[in-house]
Amino acid sequence: KIVYASFAEEQGSFIAGALAALVENLGPEFDKIGDGKAIGFVGGRDIPVIRNFLGGYEQGAKYAVPDVKVNSVFAGTFDDPAKGSELAMALYGQGTDIVYNVAGPTGEGVMQASAAADKYSLGVDVDMCASAPGNVLASMLKRGDIAVYSIIKDEVEGKPAKPGVRTFDLASGGVEVKLCEDVASKLPAEIPAKLEEIRKEVVDGKIQIVKAK
Repeated sequence: KIVYASFAEEQGSFIAGALAALVENLGPEFDKIGDGKAIGFVGGRDIPVIRNFLGGYEQGAKYAVPDVKVNSVFAGTFDDPAKGSELAMALYGQGTDIVYNVAGPTGEGVMQASAAADKYSLGVDVDMCASAPGNVLASMLKRGDIAVYSIIKDEVEGKPAKPGVRTFDLASGGVEVKLCEDVASKLPAEIPAKLEEIRKEVVDGKIQIVKAK
């Protein structure tokens, strides 16, 4: 039998969007933030899974700060870091202060652009805090280790998974947002507290996130 581990990227992205909006809402009193109240998104190709990241990000941002602007662009490729850098620099130039990278290797350019522009980026899938220290706000992690461990643990304990798709979400720890310590240490305490409150509301079903078609 085959068990396919899927991840609820819209849930993790909802938290990432809420974080970006809350930090953006601090305005110029916080390092590297202007007064434009705009956050951004650079996707790889315009396909449903990347739209799902974007949808969660937008919904989370608007939930936390209803009047925040979300500027999104698609690179059309996952394999062009120069294109990612170019698009991110354009977003920063338009007054966007925080850009979420969901673009594979193209996104490496987004992370480097955040350092060049001295703005913020958000990493994806793995911990990208070290890719541009001081300029990466957080990463939205897909915890493949949690998924593999959970499936094996259930087998060992006599609770074999049914063949098919098993989704790992915020509740199971399959997706999470990891704040980068060098930036998180400067954030007002109410922001991590608010993020945890929102996370619990998603887990409890009080917040319904619409998935992209």
